[in-house]
Formats: sequence, structure tokens, C-alpha cells
Amino acid sequence: MLRKNLRDLCGKPLIAYSIEIALKSKTIDRVVVSTEDREIAETAKAFGAEVPVLRPAELAQDRSMCTTPSRIHCTLCGCATDTARISR
Repeated sequence: MLRKNLRDLCGKPLIAYSIEIALKSKTIDRVVVSTEDREIAETAKAFGAEVPVLRPAELAQDRSMCTTPSRIHCTLCGCATDTARISR
């Protein structure tokens, strides 16, 4: 589903729920969103996540976050640190 993270679910965009839960966790140091979409990036920031850089279009396919190039890009751009976990 195209741009599903911006779809309204009970008054909030879908992405807001995962960000809010992650921010409440005692075991997560940073909440970092990786996206190529500027509107998703702004929405993520509005709910407290970090969006250090926009992901290149070639790494923004449906299965991109599971690939090594996406993880390397995230690490090189400062999205990931020793304490940050990269997940889908």
C-alpha cells in the first residue's frame, strides 16, 4: 500500500504508533526512521523520531531495509550507532 505510514488510524498516522511505543521503551536509546519520502520524514519528526537523512530512491523499494546496502547507507549516514538497532 503506497504511503501506508501516513494513513490515518483513529486520528493519527500509522507511523505515529510505532514511534510512540519505541519512545516509551526503556531499552531503546534512539528512534530513527529511514525513508525517502519527505512527508513521512516530517511526520516522523513531529512524533519525536530522528530522520538524519532521506534514503536514496534506489534503496527505497519494498524490501530495501532488509538488504545490506540499506544498512550500510544507514550506518554511513549516522543513522545507526552502537546502541541503535536497525529494523524494518
